[in-house]
Parts: sequence; structure tokens; C-alpha cells
Amino acid sequence: MAPDSTLCEYCSHIDFDLLRHPTAAEIRSMNAGDRPSGDRFPLKHHDTTGQIAPMWSLGLLSRIRKSAASCSFCETVVTVLQQQRHQLDDLVAVGVDDPFCIAACGFAATLMPPEGITWKSVRSEEGGDVFHLRRLELGFRPATSGSVGPGPIDTIHKWKRLVACFQTYHPESDTGFSKMENVFGKAEDADTVFCGQRDAHAGLPEISRPRGGSQETVTIRKPGSTEDTCLLTALKPPDKDFAAHPTAGTTWSTRGWTLQERALTRRAVIFLEEQLLWVCCTAQFSEETSSEVPTVRVTWNNSQQSEYYLNSGFQNLMGSDSENDQMWLRLSQLVLDYTQRNLKFQGDSYDAFSAIPQQAQEFSGEQFLWGIPTSRFESGLCWEPAFEGLTRRTGLTTREVTVGFTSGVAAYVT
Repeated sequence: MAPDSTLCEYCSHIDFDLLRHPTAAEIRSMNAGDRPSGDRFPLKHHDTTGQIAPMWSLGLLSRIRKSAASCSFCETVVTVLQQQRHQLDDLVAVGVDDPFCIAACGFAATLMPPEGITWKSVRSEEGGDVFHLRRLELGFRPATSGSVGPGPIDTIHKWKRLVACFQTYHPESDTGFSKMENVFGKAEDADTVFCGQRDAHAGLPEISRPRGGSQETVTIRKPGSTEDTCLLTALKPPDKDFAAHPTAGTTWSTRGWTLQERALTRRAVIFLEEQLLWVCCTAQFSEETSSEVPTVRVTWNNSQQSEYYLNSGFQNLMGSDSENDQMWLRLSQLVLDYTQRNLKFQGDSYDAFSAIPQQAQEFSGEQFLWGIPTSRFESGLCWEPAFEGLTRRTGLTTREVTVGFTSGVAAYVT
């Protein structure tokens, strides 16, 4: 940690106030009908910066390393990059030795009031029943003569999203967002326990191998301010998509049969390289975050919204509030996931997915024909490649319309 919370010229431009999480007292106040203060509670529907994901320049990586001795945020960035060394190795492999770095403010989670309660917003003209928590993501690109100096950035062209995100943290906030309680006590009730790491043969954290990284807390203070802000680093978020599930990019997530196994498991304990997850259709715990907070409903974008359960109790904000519509949206997501997976025997393409539409049939009461719900058969026949390089699986002459392809299929059964 740097000697104090001073920020360098580049980092001082970052609007860290956008990252502020609410305290338990503020949540209770909103539940009681009070309106949050705009200057002390920057959780809003609309982004006051005019950008969905505002970004700031951090300069070249070499500059960040030099500034680490005097800037507390730069020092933490260097520490995180040392823990995630393979990310920089990937850039070096394509000839990028000293990349240009940005900090982007993205969405981390959605807060909603408990059932039966409506929140007031900062301004009366705004709807207030949904607020967004933000986090700071790092990105890199090759340095060019057009690279900018300190300050905001207007374009996201050709950025490689990378490595770490930071979210605000206060040890006395008592929100429960960063606690996992009694997870080992619940493990005996789990139907399945599996390990989902990049190396499928890796051992359990701190038993057979050391963890690949640790959470770092950094205290920063913007110039002219008298208050400190505490940030907490993430435990190795996904390399490419910060909205992806924590198991994305693992060997386990590339295998065909494991999707069905995971989607039909009532409860699961998941051992990742950096942390432990406990998951069921109505609750999710990790060593970073918790979704069970009695005073608020919280949905972490990279966890609950990308969960595998058709009957998940967490709402995916990409769909309507209807429980039935939510189930069809999740089925489409499972099809997209499955069609990107590998099968050792291509003839297994139907069997390795067939139990999922069977479960959808049980939940919805719909009849399925060739893997498509009959009441939505016309729209179910509409699909398109989600990515380039779409190919048909070999091994069977007849199979469901979508699962017979690889490289990703976007199915329209919603």
C-alpha cells in the first residue's frame, strides 16, 4: 500500500463516487419511504455523465508502474496485474509490451426493494424501484500516437476488457454484500459438488494448491476531498465478459454433458481457483458476495442473471417480470451456452441436452415437438448464429433444430 491515499494526475479524474454502495442504514431509510439524498446516495436510474459506461485514461502500463510508489490506486492495479500475469502474457504474445490502459465504470449488480415496498428516487420524476451498483473495470489496448492523456475517454473501440474490477467497500456498512455465512454447514445437503477450474484436474483452494489471487483493499482520496473511499478488488472475474458466470472460461464450462448436469442439480458447491460458490435456485453465496440480504433484493449481474436454473428465483433484467417469460429466456440462454460446448461423441448432442427441455415442459405445462414448445413453434423455428463459424454437428441425421449446431445459436423461444 502506498504511504497515503493520494491519487496521481490520471487517477484523480476517475469519478469514484459512482462506485459508492449504500449502507444498511440508507437501505432501511429508503424502505421506510425516505427519499435518498442526491449528493450522498449516487444510485440512480440515469447516468449523469451521459455515458452508459464512462471511461477514463490511465495512461501506459509503464506509467502506472512508475506511479505506484506515490499513487494508492496505481499500486493496487500493479498488484492485481501481478496476480493475473497470464493476462499480460497474452498481450505480449501478440506484440503488445506496454499497453494503454483505461478504467471503465460498468454495472455490477441491481438493487430492488423487498416485496411490497417501493423506493423513492433521487428526483421525483424518476422511477425508483431499481437502482444499479457499479464497479470499475480495467481494459487494455495497443498504444498509438493517438492515445490520450489524463481524463475521460469517449470511445470503447478495440478495447480488451481485462483482469480486475473494483467496488466500494466499508467494513462498518453491514450490508452483507461481502459475507458468505455457514456455507460449509450447508454443503452436506448438496446434490453435487464439482470443481470448475481452467485446469480440470486442479485441487481444492488452499488444500492441493495455493489460490491464484487475493482480494486487495485500497483507500483513495480525491484532490480537494476530506473523505476517504475504500475499494475492494474482485477475485479474478471473467477474462472477457464481466457479465459472464464465474465458471465461464473454465474447462468444465466447455464440456457438453456438464451443462445439463449443472442445470438439473438442485444444490451445488462449486470450487473455483480463487473462491467457493454455493448455489441453488433461490440463493447464491460466494466468498466475495451474498445475494441474501433481508432488507433488499440484490442481483449480481455476473452470477444470478447468468445462472443455469430454469426456475431461478433471480430476475433476469433482459426479460419481463413474468415468471413464465423468465423461464423461456433462460432456456434460450441455455441453448446458446450448449451450442458453444464440445462433445467427444457428436452423437450425444441430443442426449446431453434432452433433460433440459423436459424440465421446461414440466415447469410450463407446454408440450414440446422436436425440442420446441408447440405454442411457440413458429418463433422457435427462428434462430440465428450468435457468432461466426457456425457448423453442424456430425453423428446423427435427426436432432433438435438448434442443438445440432456448434459455435453458438441464438434461439427465439421467448
